[in-house]
Amino acid sequence: MHEPTGLIAHNWGFAIFLLGVVGLCAFMLGVSSLLGSKAWGRSKNEPFESGMLPTGSARLR
Repeated sequence: MHEPTGLIAHNWGFAIFLLGVVGLCAFMLGVSSLLGSKAWGRSKNEPFESGMLPTGSARLR
């Protein structure tokens, strides 16, 4: 049989690891949203095709 104290210690270690991973991911997403560019505009939403104006929709066949 397994010792209850060893099993609890193993689970706590895994829980702390998961908490650290989730915290690191949240930190990286938060920093990137704070430091990222926030440029808005009509020209930002249009596709850039090597300096040529788009001729139509990309969904047409």
